[in-house]
This record gives sequence, C-alpha cells and structure tokens, in this order.
Amino acid sequence: MTESLTHSIVRQVREALIDADISVEVADLHAEGFISAMTPADVSYYRGEGDLPEDVVREQRRFDKADMVYFVFPIYWWTVPALLKGWFERVFTSGWAYDYQGDGKASGRLKPVPVHLIITITTGEESFCRHGSKAAFQTQVVDGILGYCGLKDVRTSMLWGADYVDDENFASFMAEITATSPHRSVAKQSHSECI
Repeated sequence: MTESLTHSIVRQVREALIDADISVEVADLHAEGFISAMTPADVSYYRGEGDLPEDVVREQRRFDKADMVYFVFPIYWWTVPALLKGWFERVFTSGWAYDYQGDGKASGRLKPVPVHLIITITTGEESFCRHGSKAAFQTQVVDGILGYCGLKDVRTSMLWGADYVDDENFASFMAEITATSPHRSVAKQSHSECI
C-alpha cells in the first residue's frame, strides 16, 4: 500500500478489524489493475449474449462472501472516482445485483449486508452542502446505486478538509470509523492518488 490518505484509512480499518479477530480482504482496484471501462464482453453480457468477464465474476464473489463491505475513496468532481464508478457499472449487473419484475420495476438482489462509505473530501461540509453536492451524492450513489441494488443499511463517514486535516482530527475520525465491529468485512479501496 502507498502512503496516501485513503491507503492510511484502509490500513487502520483493516488493523482494527483484525485486532477484533475479524477476517478482512482488501481489494485495491488500482493495484489489481481493475478495468473500469465497459469491455465488449460486458456489453455482450448486457445484451444477453455471452458470459460475464472473469474479473467481474471475481468481484461478485468477493462481495457475496462478505458480511459487511467498506468502500474507501476520495471525492473527485463531486462524486466517486472513475475507477469506483466503473466498478459499480461492471460488477453490479442485472441478474446478480438487481432484476426487473413483471411490471417493469427493478428490485435489488444483493444480500442486505451493511455498507460503510468512508470518504475523503478536500472541501468543507458547508461548501459541499451549499452546492447541493451532499444531497446529490445521497441520491446518485447511496440511493441510486446501492439502494437500487437492495443495500439499505448504508453508513457514510466523510472526512472534511482532508488535504489539510491535522493529526488530532484524523485520529478522532478514525476512532469513530473503527468503532464498528462486523463479523467479516471487505475493505474495498479505489485509487486514491490525485491526478
């Protein structure tokens, strides 16, 4: 792992869970070379032709075995980074993450595990809320992606002013995060370096 803030959060969450005798798997999408853009195989599968790519199947299996999932990422341009957005697009497939009922309405299929979004944000909360970005994030990501797929138990922790956070405030933030004690967790981390 690198020394970025996101990596530091993942490392501390992982250590706290292991100290609580909880099995943890860290999936670093960047280090693993996860392809975030839809591939021709993804498009074929979406159209009802062919099989899911193996990297997508692997990610679905990771999710299926977890009793709780952490997503740790920075906010880029008011939303999740492209790598994590691409993960949602490729991995949360029809027939696995959601289905359509006879009336055309979607229903989530993911097992209802608790999800914890741990987010670093350069700006302060007042600015993020003033521009409607906090409400938009709730609608687009929490409700529109996770909720759509059946995940209703979603906790969000935001580290405001992350580029300038001091040791005391970071320690306080991490103390709040590591207070959670699930039976088994997967810490999912998207690329955390600013470009």
